[in-house]
Amino acid sequence: MKQKKPPTKEELKAILDKAIGEGRVEFANPLAAECMPSRAEEVDPLTAPFTYLKVEPIVGRKFRDARKPYSHDGGLCIQWGIKGFGFGEFAIVFRDGKWIAATEGMSSRFVKRLLTSWVEQMDAKR
Repeated sequence: MKQKKPPTKEELKAILDKAIGEGRVEFANPLAAECMPSRAEEVDPLTAPFTYLKVEPIVGRKFRDARKPYSHDGGLCIQWGIKGFGFGEFAIVFRDGKWIAATEGMSSRFVKRLLTSWVEQMDAKR
């Protein structure tokens, strides 16, 4: 019996897009549904507006980077979302006298834009 060839990445994306469009996919995090990447639109994360931006202190909880969990002396976590592109977190903690950043693979240009947007958001609330 001949085995069926597995679907390509593009075919899998089309299947997922269709299932989402038909309402057959449920997201535990509402932000995921709002910011889910879409093949129908090309979104540039360096220019698209943030649809979600929330900053929380990292105090009294463990922070985990890609290598190992460790304790720290405080920091902050910026949760972000861009409609049609995706969502994630940028975290920075102070440990052993130095700052350690977890960028989830985001470029330095994206992180600078994220931090600038946060400062602008704070200025707008004054």
